[in-house]
Amino acid sequence: MRINNFKELEREQIVQYQKNTDKVHKSISSNVGILGFIGDIFELYLSRIFGLFISATGGSPTEPDNKNNNGRPKYPNTI
Repeated sequence: MRINNFKELEREQIVQYQKNTDKVHKSISSNVGILGFIGDIFELYLSRIFGLFISATGGSPTEPDNKNNNGRPKYPNTI
């Protein structure tokens, strides 16, 4: 039985396409991971860095409002 050249070409293209999609998938995953890590750093530390700069220039950061309108603590176990 003869081997169909078009079928062989199709198999080669499928293998080549699979390699390319795997490479693209790995690249996208690593980029998303890096961007997520940078976003987490900004989310966690950026506000503290601004507070540090405010304190260094002589200001004082505002404290969170832990009181309700009636003067009682918003959270009962914090005094």
